[in-house]
Amino acid sequence: MAPFGEPLRVRKQHVPKGGLFAGLSAAQNLMGKKLQKGAILVAAASSFSAIAAIKPGDLLMYQKGPLVLKPQFDASETFNDNITYRSDQLLHDFVTTLSPGLALQLGRHNFNYIDLTYFYDRLIYAENPEFDANQHHINAMLKLQKRRLTLTGYDSIDFLSSPIGGGYSSGGPNPGGEGVLIIGGRKIDRAMYYDQYRLGWSASDRTDLYVQGLHTFSD
Repeated sequence: MAPFGEPLRVRKQHVPKGGLFAGLSAAQNLMGKKLQKGAILVAAASSFSAIAAIKPGDLLMYQKGPLVLKPQFDASETFNDNITYRSDQLLHDFVTTLSPGLALQLGRHNFNYIDLTYFYDRLIYAENPEFDANQHHINAMLKLQKRRLTLTGYDSIDFLSSPIGGGYSSGGPNPGGEGVLIIGGRKIDRAMYYDQYRLGWSASDRTDLYVQGLHTFSD
């Protein structure tokens, strides 16, 4: 408020050319440019995440017609506080597992196909190298369909080498312990087989008739 008797002074403010609405339009344009830059940065970050998520098998995949070959690789580090699965003289260790492999696919999963996969495991114990081992895993899946008949199957073969707990009895109750092989604390080489097949016949849209077989074996 100016003192009594002095002229009232009016402070001038700069108004953009074109009036107040032109000023608002300029502010909106500036804000739009900032938002556009932010959108570009977000898009760049999203592109980087997508590239980082690509699997090595996708880059090294080989495909020719219905045949697809994909290399595989897994690596893990685990801690086990009882690697021999014994109730006394417990051993703990860090176990590194390196698993290269190869997957083969012939056909399409939505029709007829055969899948074959192979993995090799290298087990490395940090403090107990006597338990280091090599393991092999072979798996096969198939689906064969013709008209109303459909055959599906799964096979797996595992060659394992690792400590297991418990014992093995040669048969029959034996309170004295004779004939019982104690395997706890030892590395045991073994093979495990699993097979499952199903043959079905589509009688109608709501009715399927099938026979299924299952086989397991360990050595």
